[in-house]
Amino acid sequence: MVANEAGEPLRPDRYSDLFEAHAKDAGLPQIGLHDLRHTALSLLLEQGVPVPVVARIAGHDPSVTMRTYAHAQHDATRAAVNALGTLYGACSDTLP
Repeated sequence: MVANEAGEPLRPDRYSDLFEAHAKDAGLPQIGLHDLRHTALSLLLEQGVPVPVVARIAGHDPSVTMRTYAHAQHDATRAAVNALGTLYGACSDTLP
């Protein structure tokens, strides 16, 4: 637990407020702390990190990760469909 000077727990939105203030001071574009989390998890999935691993990092059940970040799997889906097409083409060459 992170506490303030009085020993009280910080409100969760305090982290976002601090992050946004530091980002502004650094001259970075406005982006929310939660948006960074979403971006990081999406990038992990796009790089081929297995869903169960990303889910563990996020603290999600894998089904939640897939439902929330399914958009990050479009390239993988396309590659799988293309692989099936290639396989079907190779198999159809051997059919009578």
